[in-house]
Amino acid sequence: MAGDNESRSAEQAARMLESGTGHDSARELEAIPHFFIARASPDSLPGIVQRAARLRLLQARSCELLDNAQLELVYSILQQCAGKGRGGADRDSEDGAEERLDYDEFCRAAAVCREAVGAYVDRHFRASLFLRFARDARGAIPLLSFFHYLMRRNALLQTRLHLSCFDEDGAAPGGAAGGEETAGGCAEGQDALLCEYAAFAARKLMFLHARRGRARVRDLLTSPALSELLELRMPPRDSSLPGSWFTPASMWRARALFDELDRRGCGCLSAEDFLGFSAGTMTPLFVMRLFEERAAAPGSATPQSAPAGGAWQGRVIGPRNPAIGGCCGMRWEAFLDFLLAWEHRGSAAGVRYFFPLFDLRGRGYITQVEVCTFFRAVHALWVAAGQYPELSVEDVKDELFDIVRPAHPLRITAADLLASSMAGTVIGLLADVNSFYAYDSRESLAAQADQGASGWAGALSSDM
Repeated sequence: MAGDNESRSAEQAARMLESGTGHDSARELEAIPHFFIARASPDSLPGIVQRAARLRLLQARSCELLDNAQLELVYSILQQCAGKGRGGADRDSEDGAEERLDYDEFCRAAAVCREAVGAYVDRHFRASLFLRFARDARGAIPLLSFFHYLMRRNALLQTRLHLSCFDEDGAAPGGAAGGEETAGGCAEGQDALLCEYAAFAARKLMFLHARRGRARVRDLLTSPALSELLELRMPPRDSSLPGSWFTPASMWRARALFDELDRRGCGCLSAEDFLGFSAGTMTPLFVMRLFEERAAAPGSATPQSAPAGGAWQGRVIGPRNPAIGGCCGMRWEAFLDFLLAWEHRGSAAGVRYFFPLFDLRGRGYITQVEVCTFFRAVHALWVAAGQYPELSVEDVKDELFDIVRPAHPLRITAADLLASSMAGTVIGLLADVNSFYAYDSRESLAAQADQGASGWAGALSSDM
């Protein structure tokens, strides 16, 4: 009896194995979906049809944008409907009173705008949007706040459509070309420098948001850098223009600094040249690691002869002295990347740029050994500047780990730096003695700032 059961079990197992490797299994394999679909070639018929369809979609969406005349009409309608809701009384007609809209007036304004402008304004008059604004006792929202929101949303949609025009494959990134076109649209001056200015301005957008040479449109739209760029289309304001990266004057200042450091005139900087960037306050160890990891920027131009007379034209930054060729070092594009990284060293892009410099073994984290190694170089400059030599490297190392609070008590990763919100401070302390001076004297410097003092910028440099 037991032998019969074993034989039946063996037969059943054989049938199950045969059914698992038979026609039914093949039919299941045919139902597995494709995980990769190659993109259509730009010159192929599917690629041409895709671009034409996308262009029509963008044109249809652009027709839904409000121009200045329509925005003024919407504002006048909102003013007419404000305060004329229930009972027909003008409740907010007093001098200096803020105009407000309750929900009945909001719906009445939506109906009038639909007749005057078109049905596409309905997206700006939804009930869910009304509930986002702060309401008073009678449930009314500020008219100006709502209209400012409407204007900004309309401008945001316009910018999104503008960037989407450069999204060739419809994958929702904005490539470097799109950034340059956006920057070039606000440039004023000579046409010969337009493309160079566009490349300079786009460098910041792509540095902060690009991964593998492409940036998502969504990231660009929410970027403070893009808002800074678009502000240049407005009438100039003396308080905002001088400090902006996107002004032509900023490009010329950066170029003048690069030329000043390039003492050999070969179109690239050596590590010795670069030490003059911060008047010797950056440590030689940090500069050496910077040149090892970041001297060659993606898209750097090869040396070529400059135009006669030393004029700076075109996209290629070549040696001003044709007799000097083949020099290696940090070129113009890599220098711009460093300027952006140092200015935004507390951002995710800045951490991605600087963290490999401190990760000497390429393990994805830095330990107490790396922290002490880099800060000893800062300590040497500290003592050479005449500051107190009793400063303990071990104490500073422990303080840095306390600042970051890493997940592993003996390792600091890039994610730990970003999570601590102190990435800019840590990077500065391990690279530049002036940054450490500012951190070490932060209380006294804050008091000096309150008293109108000039600050710490030249205090340490004068001692050195």
